[in-house]
Amino acid sequence: NFGEYIKEFTIQNFDKKKSYFISNNKKILTENIINIIKKMNILELFEKINPNSEKNKNRTTLLHGDTQGGNLMINSEKNRMTMIDWQYINIGLGLKDIILFIGISLDEKNIKENDIQELKQYYYDLLIKKGINYDKNIFEEDWKNLCLISLCNIISASAEENIGDDEEKRKKYGDYLLISEKRFITFLQKQNLNFD
Repeated sequence: NFGEYIKEFTIQNFDKKKSYFISNNKKILTENIINIIKKMNILELFEKINPNSEKNKNRTTLLHGDTQGGNLMINSEKNRMTMIDWQYINIGLGLKDIILFIGISLDEKNIKENDIQELKQYYYDLLIKKGINYDKNIFEEDWKNLCLISLCNIISASAEENIGDDEEKRKKYGDYLLISEKRFITFLQKQNLNFD
């Protein structure tokens, strides 16, 4: 189960890498986000989004696990999108894929707070329209917790662990991780979420 692997990997690496992440991104991180990272209780956070818990079971679904632009194929003639590269498939709260996709796909130079709110509201309205019973307050709490989990995943990732010895692939993946970090930081800061 890739979800369990990522959970364990993140738990093992988050505390080791958070100081480096803060130092590496100090020019763009706000004090609020820095404080959140420093005091984050990762085990508590994972428990809140546990797909096996009674409170989350009706919101647990199949996750792609690697929602990014490179894994999206668009057929404009049929007005359809298809996700490819399902090697990281797992189960969890569906918002995780949405948050990761928005957080690392939107151009951090042009994104506005209103853009994120509109996308978030559109997704919530679509769930309700499709008959999903999702209390708005629970949706907001899940959104917040999954933003934090995604941040922990991003902080914990590294090209060395994920790629191995191939220097060229490691360089490309390292560049991708840096871009993803910057975009995700901007995504969090534009939301003005209260993470306390």
